[in-house]
Order: sequence, then structure tokens, then C-alpha cells
Amino acid sequence: MLDWLVALFASRDPYDHVSRAFLRDHLRRVLAAPALAGRFDNPEPPGTPAWDRRQQLIELDLARRVAVLHNAGRLDLALRPDLDRWLEAHRTSWVAGYVAQFTTADGRGNFETLRCAAGLGGRAGLQFTALRAMPPSGVPP
Repeated sequence: MLDWLVALFASRDPYDHVSRAFLRDHLRRVLAAPALAGRFDNPEPPGTPAWDRRQQLIELDLARRVAVLHNAGRLDLALRPDLDRWLEAHRTSWVAGYVAQFTTADGRGNFETLRCAAGLGGRAGLQFTALRAMPPSGVPP
């Protein structure tokens, strides 16, 4: 087991693969949580500025929750309806610091990598299955 872990962390490729698998699992857990049902719906008309604004808020919310689960392993915290309030109240905690870094820094876990490829400005993102909150381009919700 120890040899496997040393080999895993010695190379970025296997580590990145395992990290992406965890991210994908965390995203699925957040999306499936009954406590957050309907939270990631976007009722605005697709293609409108209102839809884009709402979508950005949805994706940022998802990214924060995935970051909490990914780094802290705290499903209870990741599924709190008032997660933003908790992060603000605990902004000096390592969890809040990781969430801030995850949602702003390329290479650390940039939240845009949780999206499908659309809107990434030419940067490659993780190719997860389409989020319920963001249908693939050209497909009506």
C-alpha cells in the first residue's frame, strides 16, 4: 500500500486522475443531496443575461460545496443551505481558505473546470457529465 501511495504522489498524472475522480464523486454527492433539491435549477430563459448571471451563481455555489467536501471531507458542511454564511463567519479557517483558492486559482481546482467545455475561453476543463444546472450547448433545458 505504501509503495502505491508513493508512486501515486510521485507522478502528477495518476494523482490528477485520482483527484478528478474524487471531484466527480463529490460533485455527484452535492447534486444528489435532498437538502439542496432545486437549488441548482436555473429558471431564467436560456441565452439571456439573467440566465448567465444565475448560472454563474449556481456554478460558484457548486464549486464551494465541492471544495469543502474535497478538502475537508465534511458532507454535513458541504450540504448546509447557509454555506456562504458559514464561510464568511469562518473566513480565517483553513476550509474557507481552500474554498477561496479552489474557486479562484487555476491549477488548484478552478471552479470552471467543473463545467462542460463551453465558456472556458479556450482552456481545457474536466469533462464531467453535464450538470443538471447547465445543459449542453444547443439542448433546451
